[in-house]
Amino acid sequence: MTKEPSQASRRNTAFFLLAIIAAVSFAVYSNALFNGFIYDDHQQILKNTLIRDIKNVPTIFLRSIWTFEGAPPTSNYYRPLVNVLYMVNYYVFGLHAWGFHLVNILFHVGNSVLVFLLVSSLHTNTPGSGQGGKPASALSSPVLSAPCISGLLFAVHPIHVEAVAWIAGLADVSFAFFFLLSFYLYLRSQGGHGWEYAFSVLSFLFSLLCKEPALTLPIILVAYDWAFRRVSFRFSALTKRYAAYLAVTGLFFAVRYSVLGGFTPLKRFKQLDIFDQALNVFPLFARYLRMLFLPANLNFWPVFNPVTSLFSTNAIMSLCVTAIYIAFMVLAFRKNKTLFLALVLVLIPLLPAFYLKGLIGKPMADRYLYLPSVGYGMLLALLIPWVRARIPGATKGLLLLFAFLIGMYSGATLHRNTVWKDEYSLFADTVRKSPNSIVPHLEFGNALLAGGQFDEAIEQYHIAMSMEPLLYVIYYHLGLALAAKDRLYEAVEQYHEALRLNPNRPEIHEDLGRAYAKAGFNDAAVREFEIAVALRPGAARFNLLGVAYARRGEIDRAIENFKTAAYLDDSQASYRQNLAAALEIKNASGQKKYYQGNPPFEYEPRSLRNADLFSFAW
Repeated sequence: MTKEPSQASRRNTAFFLLAIIAAVSFAVYSNALFNGFIYDDHQQILKNTLIRDIKNVPTIFLRSIWTFEGAPPTSNYYRPLVNVLYMVNYYVFGLHAWGFHLVNILFHVGNSVLVFLLVSSLHTNTPGSGQGGKPASALSSPVLSAPCISGLLFAVHPIHVEAVAWIAGLADVSFAFFFLLSFYLYLRSQGGHGWEYAFSVLSFLFSLLCKEPALTLPIILVAYDWAFRRVSFRFSALTKRYAAYLAVTGLFFAVRYSVLGGFTPLKRFKQLDIFDQALNVFPLFARYLRMLFLPANLNFWPVFNPVTSLFSTNAIMSLCVTAIYIAFMVLAFRKNKTLFLALVLVLIPLLPAFYLKGLIGKPMADRYLYLPSVGYGMLLALLIPWVRARIPGATKGLLLLFAFLIGMYSGATLHRNTVWKDEYSLFADTVRKSPNSIVPHLEFGNALLAGGQFDEAIEQYHIAMSMEPLLYVIYYHLGLALAAKDRLYEAVEQYHEALRLNPNRPEIHEDLGRAYAKAGFNDAAVREFEIAVALRPGAARFNLLGVAYARRGEIDRAIENFKTAAYLDDSQASYRQNLAAALEIKNASGQKKYYQGNPPFEYEPRSLRNADLFSFAW
């Protein structure tokens, strides 16, 4: 008869396994600390003025996550806690990218630990979850225990790179953290109303304020209670158990509607009717399952072509995959409750990702699988006792197989982190994998432009233009590349085409003015700078207009604009220097007249860094 380990021994083993999981989850993302700000990071952090002053916290809770100064309102996502977390990062790390990456990694470490604790709690609190009524984790060596396998698989799965190595993925890792914490505390509370229950509800609220898919948590709680506890479904019993979560959900919707004027995200893919929307759920789900179980050839911008016929091969196959999955769920509910919950944890958090019309930009993303991968880890963990029950001597082989899988996943994750190093590496990889998609070519062109590879950037813009000839931002960025090569007349043509498609972009008027000024057409430059200032005033634009006026000899008007620029941004010495030079000219002349000779005013060079390029709101 085998002696049961003492409680102290089990506790020490649990701490040891937790330390391993935490160390591994940090190690596989350690090289991401050297990555920079990428894509949305430039807008959400570098240009997000709200996160730079703690006084803006009330404003953050009264706006969409994207409607900060300098960024167009591209969505009505309500995620105020994400901006609060960015603010904390800013106060602690400034604008150093490594600090923001560190916070993402620490959230991932916390999530990996929570997966271990959650699975441990499932096996501890669920009668008969193992064989013979013993906890499943007690039937195997510690490393092959279900909590350890689930935690380690979650820690190293390469599908997580987009959420963890991309600073903008903070919404995903933070919402998942509070989601898992809420579920874990709910299990600990045994459905009661102690401090664990209260903090579970609070964590649910925090998760909602990080990202909308947290709304799926009550469904999972009901599924867990239904499968494991056989709770009473009388109205009074349900109210007692779930009322607090429903109240938080109602409060969230009320605040969201009050702040943003709507319950659901802005609609894209408007060409899809109700039938097409429903039909495309199945190929989406099948593709997500493939990505989860076979995380190869990962792509930041995967192409998804909506299915339009129920009788297409893709539709039929994906319907079969979904039907098999649902059948397994029904069978698991009867035979293995833990397996049922694992299948639920894969499916339910994915539900918001099936609402194609509400997804801004691309309809698929690796980060949407961040939370569902918890269920995937549980599924693989459940294979261990199943195999050992049928092959008693399989322990050594299972250890080797498990070590190989962890090693393979870890290597893939470490490599994928290097792809996310900067825009050039990310979009070079994306263009190679999605050559027929517009966005990768445009963004790769921007990375090439920022790196001074103007001819290569022009080539990428032409490819994007051939795919979508009515997208104004392509013409605008092509104009930037041509202007950088001093092909000014061609650049002006591209700027005018961009303005024909969208006449109200101040950035385009500003750069058109720069091209005119460089070509010697100062009057035309003044006109474009005036339009840019009228559309969106800013210190830099007032300074540009001041230089144009000074070069035209209108010193009084130049002084007026230099004063405004210096007032709006007193940190720029060049604005004060221009103002001093203009005042000196006026005082020396003693009267209004055109300044003769070489004017001491120069246009600030146009920055072509990715952070300073205007990006289209995808």
